[in-house]
Amino acid sequence: MKNAKRSYSIIIWVMLISILLFQYVININLYKKPPSDRWSKEVHVGKGEIKNNPVLIKDDDKIIVGYENKDQLCLVVTDRVGKKLNEKSYDVNEDFIMDTTLVKTKDGYLFNFRSTENSVGYIGTLVLDKDFNKIDDRKITNVNAMCQLEDNLLLISYNDRLELINTETSYKTSIDTKKVNMISAVKNKDGYFISLLQDERDFRAVYIKDNKFQEIRDIITIERRDNLTYSNLACSQDDKYGYILVEQRYKGEFMGTRVIQFDLNGDKATLKELKVNNNKNVYDNVGVYSEEGARFLATTERVFGKKDIQESIVDYVIKDGEVKFFHYATRLRNLCIYPSISQDTMAFISFSGQNQYNVNLASMNDEFKEVNNVPRSSEYVMAFTAMLQGSLYALAYIFVYGLRWIIPSLLLVGIISFFDYSISTSKRLKLFIGSEIIATIIKIMSIISVVYTQYYYAIPDVIASKFIGAIICIIISFFSYALAYKIYKKDLDNVMMISFSVGLLIDTALTLLVFVPSMV
Repeated sequence: MKNAKRSYSIIIWVMLISILLFQYVININLYKKPPSDRWSKEVHVGKGEIKNNPVLIKDDDKIIVGYENKDQLCLVVTDRVGKKLNEKSYDVNEDFIMDTTLVKTKDGYLFNFRSTENSVGYIGTLVLDKDFNKIDDRKITNVNAMCQLEDNLLLISYNDRLELINTETSYKTSIDTKKVNMISAVKNKDGYFISLLQDERDFRAVYIKDNKFQEIRDIITIERRDNLTYSNLACSQDDKYGYILVEQRYKGEFMGTRVIQFDLNGDKATLKELKVNNNKNVYDNVGVYSEEGARFLATTERVFGKKDIQESIVDYVIKDGEVKFFHYATRLRNLCIYPSISQDTMAFISFSGQNQYNVNLASMNDEFKEVNNVPRSSEYVMAFTAMLQGSLYALAYIFVYGLRWIIPSLLLVGIISFFDYSISTSKRLKLFIGSEIIATIIKIMSIISVVYTQYYYAIPDVIASKFIGAIICIIISFFSYALAYKIYKKDLDNVMMISFSVGLLIDTALTLLVFVPSMV
């Protein structure tokens, strides 16, 4: 008897350890995955109080990332797989930075930021040598927008014109236009596609071909509405259509992104709502050149694992007016925003805490993936932490879901306990076994009605079958109640409910440890 009791106790401990290992393996397989087949894992390269998109260029075998941190501009230089080589920061005596650009010159780099002084827009420029040392600074006034087209091409919007500057050759060209509210630009097969918003309602487009501005084209005029504002313009195109994306806010609240679709060779323009993966919460769009169609990077909600919602960077392509495919480009559980891309490499920021954001790199480059997609110690720590959290939730949920079979089982055994003194030993043991069977059946029915009905989408694939779930429940119940049976049989003078409760509690805890971590 003693050896049997010990054997069942060992089996229960083995089941507990196996369940915890099962949860840990599920978590580690989730955490060590890259965001998609297309994109690598992230590489952390910087940190600060960042309020705008980082800027990114590639120069030979170097990746150069720029970002603002309160009243400083910061640069991080890495090799082509994201290993940090150099880091610089520059005081700019300006804590209201609206955006930044970083372009090459023949002797180094220009690190630009845009701000206002006495309500007049200006661009401040740090002139850097090839070793990123500051050698001069400049200032351009009466500027209301700027946009980086290439590593050496800068588009500046003045109050009366748009100006294109090649910062390596000093070539300039311009086109007269009235003041713009926002601009965005993207490369295309023949040059560059620029979208403009003027008077808060007039959307226009202009192309640059052979380093010359073409004629500005009216796309669509949207009627003004009180308390409705537009922000964050983005554009791209496929073979037939151009697309201008703009965010709508009503009284400051995000109301979705609108897609202005227009014929490249006609006058027709339509307005529709943007959805990616049936989600209209898509913002911070950035246009990207692609031969696959009109490509964009943006932030949107995604499901992490089976149930957790996180805001990640998504890489998607619009073709013939529809989102044809998408790939997630980040996997962090914290908010990921403000993407910036150069060739096959992206910079973005992720929330770190207390107004702090991390600057990260990710890439589609095979060499970058090979180096950075390996399992990381932090992923094992996160998986272990998630396993512990899930276990604590499982114990807490004894009072949420476990009561579904605990209460009826205890009521049944309680009634039997009133009469067990008048029943023979053999009948009491049979009633004990019968109560265990009934409790197991009630538990299985409860698990199927809750886990496999309300939370079917969250169950790991390996236990997604109701049949497998029922088998797991039976195995746990068998050994839990076998131990309780041995305890009761050893001392039949004890009240049946005491021994039965031991098995019921073990059975409930182990069962919930299997299923609850997937539900919460």
